[in-house]
Amino acid sequence: MESAEEGFQIQGELDFESGNSDGFENWRRHQEATLEAVRHEWSLPVGLRTRVRLRHTVGELVGKLLLAENPTALDRHLPLNLRMGRVDFTSCEIEDWCIEDEE
Repeated sequence: MESAEEGFQIQGELDFESGNSDGFENWRRHQEATLEAVRHEWSLPVGLRTRVRLRHTVGELVGKLLLAENPTALDRHLPLNLRMGRVDFTSCEIEDWCIEDEE
C-alpha cells in the first residue's frame, strides 16, 4: 500500500474516455488523499472549519481553511498558500489556529 506522500501528485486527472464510471469518485479520493498529506506535512487543518489568527493583524478569521493553490512539493519548510473566505495568506503567517465545531 502506498502512503499519501508517495502517491502525491500536483493535480488529479478525470478520465472520460475509458468508460470508467468511477472516474469522479477516484478523483475525489485523490483530492482527499492530497489534503490528508498536506494536513500531515504542515500540521494544519486544511479543509476543515477553523479559527485562525495571523501575525501582524488584528482579529481572527473563521471559516473553512482551503488551499489557495496546490503545493509543488510536500515539504513543510516551504510556505503553503492558503485561503479563508476572500483572504489569501501563507502558512508562515499563521500565529495560532484551532478547529471550530461545525454548526
